[in-house]
Amino acid sequence: MAKIVLITGATSGIGLGCAKKLYTGIKPLTGDDIADVAVYAANAPEHVQIAEVLILATHQASPSIVVRK
Repeated sequence: MAKIVLITGATSGIGLGCAKKLYTGIKPLTGDDIADVAVYAANAPEHVQIAEVLILATHQASPSIVVRK
């Protein structure tokens, strides 16, 4: 079965590079975290359409807000 995957935009968010400088003490997302989601999307059943995915680190309240304990 052929699959078509369209990715129209991606951003790293709080990735490891940013986290080292700006977000000390917060566990950042890794490439493996993002790859897990991409693999799921590529292997989703044919009747499933994944329109949007937003992946945040646990300490992110939103893409621009970090929650510190």
